[in-house]
Amino acid sequence: MRQIVRSGAALAAAVFVGTTMAQAQPVGVTEWRAAHERAIVEELVGLVSLPNVAGNDADMRKNADHLSALFT
Repeated sequence: MRQIVRSGAALAAAVFVGTTMAQAQPVGVTEWRAAHERAIVEELVGLVSLPNVAGNDADMRKNADHLSALFT
């Protein structure tokens, strides 16, 4: 249940940011975002669904590895 709430919150945030930023975007960015929206949201949900407890070194390593892969 907690993951569903996180996923819903991430989706709501992505939609809110996408709709509020649409007017300030350079030409083409809005279209690209709309065409890739599903992948963007899935990537965000994957990131925020990782456990993120600073006292758990294994989870912190998973987060760091995941972020490193995203940036690569």
